[in-house]
Amino acid sequence: MAYDVTNGPYSNCLFFDFEMRLCHTPLSELTENFNDNYGGNMPVLVATADPLNITAPEEGWWVVPGFGPFGYDGEQNLIIEIRWQDDNEESVDMWCFDSGADRLLLTKYYGGETGNLATKLNRFRLTLETDTPVEPASLGRVKSSFM
Repeated sequence: MAYDVTNGPYSNCLFFDFEMRLCHTPLSELTENFNDNYGGNMPVLVATADPLNITAPEEGWWVVPGFGPFGYDGEQNLIIEIRWQDDNEESVDMWCFDSGADRLLLTKYYGGETGNLATKLNRFRLTLETDTPVEPASLGRVKSSFM
């Protein structure tokens, strides 16, 4: 998991009691209630730090440290939930775009039940790895299977 930072470089940007969770959801757009967005699924804790210290280049990808496994089902949408209790008031700018739909839910209250919807979305990179390896094949064998 990595985010595309801009306007850096950044160092010593601290986020205390940082947690990142992933959760499947059947919803295609978010609602104002955090728990309703899970669609009956349970979020999985995939990264924690206390504090999370972000040091990032002027431009480029900042990788979330200590990112743990998550079993994506390959069908439902995915919620990326990020929380922190407090910070040292150092911000990190990230590239973002307007998604055209409610894809971001924000609140200033740690553990809040509801938030404010937005169409803004940070540019991030999520790398998926399969549980079962792909069988090795030569390029000739691959070409012949498409003819």
